[in-house]
Amino acid sequence: VPTNTAIVITFNRKMAQNSITAPTTVQLSAGGSPVAMQRDASGDPSFIFQPQAALTANTLYTLVVKGGASGVKDEVGNTMADDFTSTFTTGAGPDDSPLEVVSVTPADAAAGVSQVTTVTVTFNKPIQPSRLFLSYPGTAGTFRLSKYADLSFPETGKLDLTANPTVTFTLDPAKTLELERTYHLRLTGGASGVKAVSGATLAADFNSTFTTQGPDNADGTLADLRAASGVCAIRVKGVTMTFFRDQPNNWKGFFVQKDQAGPAIFVVTGNTKPLFPIYPDPSASGYPTIDLTATRVIDDSGFKEVTAFSMTRGATTLDLKTVRETLVQVISDETLGVEHESEYVQVDGTLGNYKLGSSAENREFDLTYGTARKVKLKVSQFGIMDPMGLANGSKVRVTAPLQKDQNGYFLKPYVYTTEQAMTAADLDLPANYDYALDIVKLAP
Repeated sequence: VPTNTAIVITFNRKMAQNSITAPTTVQLSAGGSPVAMQRDASGDPSFIFQPQAALTANTLYTLVVKGGASGVKDEVGNTMADDFTSTFTTGAGPDDSPLEVVSVTPADAAAGVSQVTTVTVTFNKPIQPSRLFLSYPGTAGTFRLSKYADLSFPETGKLDLTANPTVTFTLDPAKTLELERTYHLRLTGGASGVKAVSGATLAADFNSTFTTQGPDNADGTLADLRAASGVCAIRVKGVTMTFFRDQPNNWKGFFVQKDQAGPAIFVVTGNTKPLFPIYPDPSASGYPTIDLTATRVIDDSGFKEVTAFSMTRGATTLDLKTVRETLVQVISDETLGVEHESEYVQVDGTLGNYKLGSSAENREFDLTYGTARKVKLKVSQFGIMDPMGLANGSKVRVTAPLQKDQNGYFLKPYVYTTEQAMTAADLDLPANYDYALDIVKLAP
């Protein structure tokens, strides 16, 4: 063993780090003389102990990891039944060979890679966990995987060093890689880059690329997409982004549908807007058509959501008149349910049974329409309810997608265009379509 070796100890579970210290519970000695060591616990359950001075050449060393009540403990307090003991003999001197990457998976220039692949890198010697890390605000990681050649906006996930010198990167559970995309991997070399426990560094940056698979169904439909569950690879072309609002809740995203009768589906954007947002007044900017490639679909309380996707803008943009007449489904006397899920619907009705709801952004009414049919309406108190003077007994027209949470289906308008009550006949005139976004009071 080289005289500049470090001691790498790997347990079978996360540990109570304050129980793993040298020389209290981890002891290295030669001929009864203890060796002073510094600990790196950043790879827990792997711990690296670096001797503070070079070990003596051609010498037998004994490592003891203490068990029992006074020994090492896992994070919930379990102990090892007995001491762990290991020996090794040093060689004639230090290891001064450079740090190198032995293999990488997916292999460099690999094609057809799964969008949920893990990335595995194996070095020729154990590395210091503290010198291999992902990017965080203000600091570029020494391990970066990105769909951009300049390594900007690297993927987020987790590095696993329990098999050091093999390192595995796993994407965040809710994410997938984009389809038909080349990804770039870079491990930073040089003095500030990845470092072995022996002190060796990569001579230069290590770079590798791979390309993800194409969609299983390159010309699918929204029906195909709504039937999918979990990881998928479906592209649907020419669908319309029918409804997006910059809303302060968990439904941040947009809806897509093909025609009035659906099917439609909700696309989750997280805390970001779409690449080409619809503004609060869609009549000013239009409704873009898109080609959507989905890579993950979940069923949230029966509500289908696309949670990982890429998209390109289509060649056409629909105006409000086209959307109103070809995508909005007028509901007169039928129960809103699963067959209307995510569809852009229009309902004329009367407000009643006011409740505070979950917050000022979600005051609740029952919207009664048709033959005593009801659907829940959620509105912002300060953004819509108060300025419009909405109360029990108010008659309104709501044009919005049908959404669902754990309490059932609901409609939620986000903007209003006038506080003036208008007749249904006037709102049905193309020249007045913009007044119905997303809620308007109906004149008696």
